[in-house]
Amino acid sequence: MVTNDSPRILRISVSAMFVALVLVAGCSGSTTEPVQDTPAVLMPPPASNTPVPAFNLPAQAYDDRSMYASYPGFSPEQYDEIAAMPMAMFSLRFLLSESATPVIARLRELNPDIVIIGVQQVLSVPDRWGNPESAQRFPFGAGLHRLLANHAAMSDQGEPILMWDGAPMINPMRGDSFDQALLTRFLNEISYWATEFPGQFDGIMHDYTSPRPWAWPAGDDSLEGSIDFDGDGIPFDEDANEQAAWIGWQYALTSQLQERFGEGFIQIANGRLPLDDRDFAQQLAGVIFENFPRSVWNFTPQRGLDYAIQMRQPGWLVPRRGQYWNFYWATAPGIDGMINFRRHTSLLTGDTYETNGTTSTVFNGTDPDYFELGAALGPLTITHEGDNDVYSREFEDGTVVIEFGPTGNTTSVGVSPR
Repeated sequence: MVTNDSPRILRISVSAMFVALVLVAGCSGSTTEPVQDTPAVLMPPPASNTPVPAFNLPAQAYDDRSMYASYPGFSPEQYDEIAAMPMAMFSLRFLLSESATPVIARLRELNPDIVIIGVQQVLSVPDRWGNPESAQRFPFGAGLHRLLANHAAMSDQGEPILMWDGAPMINPMRGDSFDQALLTRFLNEISYWATEFPGQFDGIMHDYTSPRPWAWPAGDDSLEGSIDFDGDGIPFDEDANEQAAWIGWQYALTSQLQERFGEGFIQIANGRLPLDDRDFAQQLAGVIFENFPRSVWNFTPQRGLDYAIQMRQPGWLVPRRGQYWNFYWATAPGIDGMINFRRHTSLLTGDTYETNGTTSTVFNGTDPDYFELGAALGPLTITHEGDNDVYSREFEDGTVVIEFGPTGNTTSVGVSPR
């Protein structure tokens, strides 16, 4: 769904949870080592940082399909389609490299206002980032691999913890608290390469944020023992210091990034933490609702929608550049059964959504099943009819309605004519 207030989102990537595709066009990158005392990078102030209401009012509401590309050889027509998007996402490793320079330069030439977001894993670095070919082409990724290689998290059985297959988890602790020195070096790495490749990104999507660590459970890589960051023999779930360090790293990461890059810097997060932690949500401008509306926690559709509404309420997310940056994302074909729900939810809230969760080597193009409703006449409203809850929003040419039964499952989704 696209309005002039809520962005269509171009995602040029898919990964284990949501790691943006690494595009490999262009030249090789420098392997220059960053200095540790790199000055903070401040992005130019945004053109507009006017506070927005809880629900943006679009001048025009219509349905549009998000687009995917799994290769970097964009044709001129594809560049035009990308540039028509207010926002595009790429791996931060790609963006902070010479490979991205011609891609981003062309997009900004076609659309000077396009917002470029870099996707970066939180507290994990894939082993492959350290191989020679990758290190030469993507120096930021190689730098993170060098920096964090000696900081792998271990279990109480002395086994390294994988956050994803082939991606060791980083230990965020030093002593009894989170490791600020390591975080500073991590931020310096981002700052250094941001100065080497200026103007190639406008924000970061953190994949993923969580109240507790999650270890890769697959096959021979299953975790032996329990997570034990400080090595004191007390597992994470029983160790208050480890729990505080895990949360503290995520708080410090987002707050210190904002300080370095300025008020126009856009931070978006995947994961549960911002949904339940109001203070953490205030560090962000947007949330990815993965597998919306049920998510990986098997919410009812009504609970998923309630979370989406909550994030736009005062005291939660902080809009950047005049708007929120939420979107509803599906990661598997089975989730596409909820496409109609995501489509109508986007009209209720002003957020955007994606229509499918599989990677394609071609652009999907515009969804032919679109409808135009004209201008929104007001915000979303919630009423009660018997045992059911009715969520609706009026537009010039119809009223969008989602109705839920007592269990939180949908009883109807559609548009009523005016």
